Amino acid sequence: MHHGTKVPEHPSEGYPHPHPPPQYTPNVPPQYTSNPIPLHPSVITQQPVQVVHIQTIPAVGPQPTMVVCMNCHKNVMTRLEYEASTRTHIIALTCCLFGLIPCAILPYFIDSCQNGNHYCPGCGAYIGTYTR
Repeated sequence: MHHGTKVPEHPSEGYPHPHPPPQYTPNVPPQYTSNPIPLHPSVITQQPVQVVHIQTIPAVGPQPTMVVCMNCHKNVMTRLEYEASTRTHIIALTCCLFGLIPCAILPYFIDSCQNGNHYCPGCGAYIGTYTR
């Protein structure tokens, strides 16, 4: 057989085996206590609440309109007053340019050539304008 070497009876005897790998230790996050101690006492202050009321201008037309007045809060039929507008002046100027000078004053007496301003009949508050 072999000269001067002894054959081990068990395979684990005498053979150089590699060292076992180092033990695996997973990275575990640090444990926290269930009742943390606050570093600074916290003071809670409540901010004041701001309420914003948005009022929309009611849609008005060429005739008196039933609306709720934003001033007196009553349900009213608007009072209508007519006022000359840029359109009124342009129609009068056009009549003058075409030699129809006597007709130039007519747009100031025709409601459909003017804007209609709506007012509350109770308190006189302005409600809106119907623009032609």
